[in-house]
Amino acid sequence: LTCSTKNLPKWGFEQGEVSCNPTTRDPNSMWNVEDNHFSKLPNSSVHDLAPSFFSRFIESHKVMLQGNSGLKPKEGEMTSRPWEWPINLRGQWFSAGDDKTRIYLLGNPVIWWANIVFLIIFLFIYSYSSFKCQRGVSESPEITQERENTMVSASWLFLGWGLHYIPFWTMGRVLYVHHYYPALLFSSMLSAVLLDY
Repeated sequence: LTCSTKNLPKWGFEQGEVSCNPTTRDPNSMWNVEDNHFSKLPNSSVHDLAPSFFSRFIESHKVMLQGNSGLKPKEGEMTSRPWEWPINLRGQWFSAGDDKTRIYLLGNPVIWWANIVFLIIFLFIYSYSSFKCQRGVSESPEITQERENTMVSASWLFLGWGLHYIPFWTMGRVLYVHHYYPALLFSSMLSAVLLDY
C-alpha cells in the first residue's frame, strides 16, 4: 500500500489517498502502526520478532550491494576499467571544492610496472619449482628450504593480490583507480619477497 502525497478533498477528510503500488522501495509505502487491538491474539513482545545477528548481517550486505550496484559516474568524471589499473594507464581527478584546485591521483610508473613484471616472474618461478618438484630433481636441502619458504610467502601474497583485484572484473558499478590500491600493496610486497629471494 502506498500513500500519495496529495490530500483528498473535504469529502475524504483531507487525508492522503491510499493505493496499491508494486514498488517496495517507494518511500511512501512505509507504514507505522501505532496501535492494534485484536482480542483473539495473545499478547507478544516486539523482542520476539527481533532479527538475529545473521539475518541483520545478510540484510546489511544486501543493502550495500544494492547501493554499490546503483552508483553512476558524475557528469564529466573520468572512470576506469580494471585492466587499466596495473599498467597505470589513467589516473583520477579530484577537486578541492572549487573549480581552480584540481588534484590528479597517479601511481609511480616505475613501481607499478615493476610489480607487473614481478607478478609474471612469480608465475614462472612457481611453475618452474612445481615442475622440478614433480620431476624429482635433487637439490641441497638449504636451497630447497629457501625456495619453499619464498614460494609459500609469495603464494599468499599472490592470492591476496588476486582476491583484491579479480572481483572488480565482475562488477558493473562505476570504478576508479583507487580501487586497485589494496591489490597494489600485495603486489608490492610480492615484489619485495622475490627481490629478497
